[in-house]
Amino acid sequence: MGRLKSTLARMCDKHELLEKYDRDSRTIYKKELLNKYMTPVFWELSTIFHTTLS
Repeated sequence: MGRLKSTLARMCDKHELLEKYDRDSRTIYKKELLNKYMTPVFWELSTIFHTTLS
């Protein structure tokens, strides 16, 4: 009975770790997407802004 419990506990831990990893990787992915697409847009906007100001 003890072995079954420890195996179940390990499986639960692994599952939680996987879920946490999945959540983390999703947020990292979102951040990377944001950086990838927002950086050029941001630079474009700041350039336009600077040229209109000067």
